[in-house]
Amino acid sequence: MGKYVLKRILTIIPMMLVLSFLVFWVMSLTGDPASTLAGSEASAEDIELLRESMGLNDPLIVRYFRYLSGVLHGDFGQGLYGNDVLDEFLVRIPYTIQLACASMFITVIIAIPLGIIAAVRQNKLTDTVLSSIAICGISIPGFWLGLMLIIVFAVQLRWLPTSGATDGFRSIILPAFCAGISNASLVMRMTRSSMIDNLNADFLRTARAKGVSERMVILKHALKNALIPIITIVGSQFSILMGGTVVVESVFAWPGVGSYLITSIRSNDYNMVTGFVLLTTVFIAGVLLVVDILYAFVDPRIKARYTTKVA
Repeated sequence: MGKYVLKRILTIIPMMLVLSFLVFWVMSLTGDPASTLAGSEASAEDIELLRESMGLNDPLIVRYFRYLSGVLHGDFGQGLYGNDVLDEFLVRIPYTIQLACASMFITVIIAIPLGIIAAVRQNKLTDTVLSSIAICGISIPGFWLGLMLIIVFAVQLRWLPTSGATDGFRSIILPAFCAGISNASLVMRMTRSSMIDNLNADFLRTARAKGVSERMVILKHALKNALIPIITIVGSQFSILMGGTVVVESVFAWPGVGSYLITSIRSNDYNMVTGFVLLTTVFIAGVLLVVDILYAFVDPRIKARYTTKVA
């Protein structure tokens, strides 16, 4: 297992190198940071002097390796307006983690029980209703759902704040529910599909023949064997949330990574964008690594294979 984890960590390095160069290159095509910083009233001479002082006249590959050298020393550079990239990220990533965890909690407590019920009641009215609700949840645009939640619960009922993160736990309820509802729909459909594949398996017939209660057959035997695809979809959705739920953070003015990344892209702040993408990738890779490790504990066959490799 240890060798497997080390191997996965080492594969992150070339991925980050390729990703950092692609982001750095794409940002170089989007505009001139010097013109943005100088303002619309600056002369061409002033802009050119600013470009020279910022090192923007150097070839792209020179600028990239200069940036990469700083990253290897823990320096992700400064943004267009002098703010430190790493400091900005560390300020905003806790908000994104809070929102991701809260959203995924809502997803799991809603999706997995409903997915199990839909599978057990396959092709019956309950299954039809739950499947229809799941399709609606997937189809609803996040920005529309967010606005509706604000209108109903913040503006009309005045139960919750409209935006921001200044009101403690109450501030995260609406954005977490908005981000979690689409994920819940996807996880519910995956849970239903995976459970259906296992409910009629031979080992469940054997368990029933031995007198095991139907409740235990479903929750202990069928669900345990259905967990691999469920963990996969939950892990992938959580990694997306960790990448920043841009729409939700924008609608609710949530001070996370996604909303600030969009602001940085609009202002052509290439250092900030590149740094945020790299640092977010590290978090996402960590989430996916945890998901892979969970496979080994859920499925004994995978654990045995890892043990054999280590031996």
